[in-house]
Amino acid sequence: MKKQKHILSRKDELAVEKEKLTAVLSTRDYYSDSLYTIAIWAKEKCPEGCPYSLELIENKLKEPEFVLYLGRKSCPPALPVEAQIVSGESLKEALEKAEFKCEAFLKLLNKSGQVRLYWEGEEDGLVPVHTVTRRDLTLSRKRWQFADRKEHYTMLELGE
Repeated sequence: MKKQKHILSRKDELAVEKEKLTAVLSTRDYYSDSLYTIAIWAKEKCPEGCPYSLELIENKLKEPEFVLYLGRKSCPPALPVEAQIVSGESLKEALEKAEFKCEAFLKLLNKSGQVRLYWEGEEDGLVPVHTVTRRDLTLSRKRWQFADRKEHYTMLELGE
């Protein structure tokens, strides 16, 4: 068994070659002044054992039991949450069908009409510009283990 070298200072820690690192390094991003539309969809009809229906999620977002926040409690949403259930053949069609009370204000924020779209899995009609592997799919909270998932990204022109 190989004896590991003990790291005594930050300088020693930074001097370790990247190939010899055994830890999984992570990064965090914080976005400000942004606008999000979040879509949750049921790909198939959920059997009776489904823990949460889309209707229940919609109602809980409209009347939450706890204060909503975006990642950290110091980041509450600046606009009201407008949860709604929309049907569509594709994700793009469902996003185009969604209607918001403050639509005129939202158009002032996004003058180009282009939106960034992130999704997991396969989605018909969408071609990813970039795919990132994220290691944040929880396997075990007790052992703090995570698996990989693929997150796709593209720019989309709504209303085409």
